[in-house]
Amino acid sequence: MDEQLEALLAQTRNRRWPWFVAGGVAAAAVAGAVVWWQLQKRSNVVPTSGTFVSSEVDGRDLVEGTQLRFTFVDDQMHVYAGGNNMGGSLSIIGSKLYWSEDASTAVGCLPNLAVQDTWLSSWLNAGVDVFRDHRRLVLSGQGVRVVMEPVRDER
Repeated sequence: MDEQLEALLAQTRNRRWPWFVAGGVAAAAVAGAVVWWQLQKRSNVVPTSGTFVSSEVDGRDLVEGTQLRFTFVDDQMHVYAGGNNMGGSLSIIGSKLYWSEDASTAVGCLPNLAVQDTWLSSWLNAGVDVFRDHRRLVLSGQGVRVVMEPVRDER
């Protein structure tokens, strides 16, 4: 009787192991796909060209009717926050974006817009964390989080 039971158990084990292997392979494939998707979704790669406008700003109230606008051209970034157009050098170190203002239109603007320009310039000069979330850019630092959406080609 023990030999028959052992033979029956051996047959059952031999039938199940391919399913365990197939399940393990499928689980590994799904895990790999999820990791790849997450890496594609979030990265530190900042564009070298294109324009982005703010769609969300948390931790800072913008002047009513304004939004932030960043235009990337090679290693330069042009910034507009409602007052003056500002241009400057851009550098990425790790996951930090640093911008130093090189030029500004210096047009007299309303005091609240001038304050907003000054804040944005200081915020970017201090360095902000940046990553891409699909097509969007997300910048954060000093309690402020800004989500930037790409602007379609206007040609």
